Amino acid sequence: MYLIPLGLMVMNGMTQALTMLEEQAIGQAGGQQPVRALEDWM
Repeated sequence: MYLIPLGLMVMNGMTQALTMLEEQAIGQAGGQQPVRALEDWM
């Protein structure tokens, strides 16, 4: 009876952790470079 909400909570936590890791990786790799490239192009 409680398996479906528990599964959704686990999936939600996993996706939040993955998005946090991706944001950290983008920040460390220099995520502002595409924005600078666009500003130079404009």
